[in-house]
Amino acid sequence: MESVKYQGLNLEVWDLGGQTNLRHYWKNYFTQTDIILFVVDSNDKKRLDIVKREIFELDENSELFNVPFCILAN
Repeated sequence: MESVKYQGLNLEVWDLGGQTNLRHYWKNYFTQTDIILFVVDSNDKKRLDIVKREIFELDENSELFNVPFCILAN
């Protein structure tokens, strides 16, 4: 976790990592989530189907229904 202050905003940023063995822990961080920033390695074409599946699973989670979701491809 990192605290970031920017133009009067105080943000707590969590990098949860995308490794397969860490994904089942993501749900532990959904409570009080204000936004999800999902970063994709767009050069790793072999994993894009996995990324798509994970995004759809996040989209179906009831705890995240009103949470803005931004996808960044680097």
